[in-house]
This record gives sequence, C-alpha cells and structure tokens, in this order.
Amino acid sequence: MNFKSILFLSLSFASQIGFAQTVNYESNNRRVESNIVTYDTKPQGSQYIDETFLPGSYQNNSQIILLRYNAFTDQIEFKDSDDATKNLIPNKGVPIVTTSKKNTYVYEDYTTQKEGNKTGYLNLISENGQVKIYSRTKVFLKEAVAASSGYQTAKPAMYKKAATEYYIKVKEQPIVFIPSNKKELYKLFPGKEKEVTEYIKSNKISLDKEEDLKSLGSFLNTIL
Repeated sequence: MNFKSILFLSLSFASQIGFAQTVNYESNNRRVESNIVTYDTKPQGSQYIDETFLPGSYQNNSQIILLRYNAFTDQIEFKDSDDATKNLIPNKGVPIVTTSKKNTYVYEDYTTQKEGNKTGYLNLISENGQVKIYSRTKVFLKEAVAASSGYQTAKPAMYKKAATEYYIKVKEQPIVFIPSNKKELYKLFPGKEKEVTEYIKSNKISLDKEEDLKSLGSFLNTIL
C-alpha cells in the first residue's frame, strides 16, 4: 500500500469519526432538549374559571382592588400596588365581592359529598333570610399519560373543570352538600318534606340549575 492510499484511508477514517461524533452530539442535544421540554411543559388548560382580574372589595372595605379566584388552589388572588399577584389571607365569614360579575366569595366550613368536612371558598349565590345557597366549582389536575407503545399518543397533564356543586345553609345549621337525589334532599328538612316535595314537583325544580336553586331557597325561607 503506497503513501497516497494510506493518507486517503486515514482521512476517510478521521472524517467518519468526526461525522459519528457530530451525529452523537446532535442526537444527544436533541435528547437533552426533548427531556427539558417534557420536564418544563406546563399542564394544558387553566387553574381558573375566569383568569381575568376583576374589581372587587374585601372585608367590607370601600377600597377597590383587582381580584380573581384560583379554583385549583382554592385561593383568592389580588394585585398589589406593585402589580404583583398575591393570595389574600383567608378570613372566615368575611365576604369578598367582585363588583362586575356580582360574585360573593366566603371562606367557610362545609361538608362535601365525597371529601367530608372541608374549609375553603364558596360562592354565595342566594341569601334569603334564614336560607343561603352556595356554589363550588373546582379545577383538578389530570396527570399526564405516557404512550405505552408506538401506536399510542402521549397525553399531557391537563387542568380540568369539575362539575359545579351546590350547598345550603339553613339558619345556624352547618353548610351541607345539596344532593342530586331529591329523596335525600327532603331529609334535610324534617317536618317539611311534604311542602318541599310539592314545590319541587309543581315547579319542576332541577337541583343542578342555579336559577332553580335560587327559587327553592326563596321558597324554603317562607316555610322554615
């Protein structure tokens, strides 16, 4: 083998090594970049029912501040004087009112259907003397799902809105969940089951419709 042949083979080998290193480096870069994207990717969807900061008041204060409710963390957020977002310190029984959409949030103890006793924010939708009706809409995080094979598509983590729940407070009794089963609802009003049954039937009240529950609250206030 002459000198030219040896030189040609050496250069070819060096070139192949260099190409292999470049491919590995690029491949590693792509792999690292992919890992970073996967790790840093935020869940899809929103933690909020409404992401907009709305003007409102707190602690019956006449001062107007910008507020919004985080349905994932169950916190009321506000903008301070430096435009930074902060959480309000919860204060039981103190109303937080957004003036434009007329939402009234209160921090209360209540009993849920599945989670037992909780303390958190409820939206007061109806107040008729001795009867108060509340709504609760929360957001939960649905975890990401990896593709189990090359034929399936991975699903990213996603914030999902849960079905709205409704609660009732009668006089000084605890705040309790309004069941969708009407027979269970009647048990909440011992001695008044007949009147409540007739009202719900004659007015075709739906226990998952806000306006119907407001009407029911008004009626209950007249018989309790």
